Amino acid sequence: MKIINAKFLTTVASQNLLQNTKCEFAFVGKSNAGKSSLINALTNSKSLARTGKTAGVTKNINYFSINNGVFCFVDLPGYGYHTAGKQEQNKWAEILEYYLTNSQNLKCVFVLVDGRHEPSDNDRLMLKYLNQFAIPFAVVATKCDKLKKNDIAKNRQMIAHGLALGESNIIMSSSATKLGLKEILSVMQNFIN
Repeated sequence: MKIINAKFLTTVASQNLLQNTKCEFAFVGKSNAGKSSLINALTNSKSLARTGKTAGVTKNINYFSINNGVFCFVDLPGYGYHTAGKQEQNKWAEILEYYLTNSQNLKCVFVLVDGRHEPSDNDRLMLKYLNQFAIPFAVVATKCDKLKKNDIAKNRQMIAHGLALGESNIIMSSSATKLGLKEILSVMQNFIN
């Protein structure tokens, strides 16, 4: 699959989900997992999704139209942002939960974890939640350009073990080097066909 064009559609709070999309792929993960960077890399854009030097930039639900509306990317609020207050964290969690349980056109959730570290309790909780509601997902380990080449396989094993998944279920990726982007697009293609 090839992404020909992409454009920002809108930002919504939880109660105003878009209903007229055909197919949605959502991106979720810790606040510093690199969701916006991955969306930009997949769409070959430097600034489609807003990135920031500090975590927690995405506070609402951002929709992006891909290939003239054939499908949408949905950038969801991050979780586990420690410097945000408890009230703010709870608000983000509510938005996240509302989207995941109410989106009519969600096909797959890409759960981003930092490829350099063991998965967090929040990462495990997210997978448990997706399993509980039978929502299809794929795990993407980001920031692999910061790993030595011989550490990539070792870290894939560590992440798979930490999430109780098979190693083949982990896509090792890098927005900087484009590692894993073809695999991610291939997963999406399976849901579009």
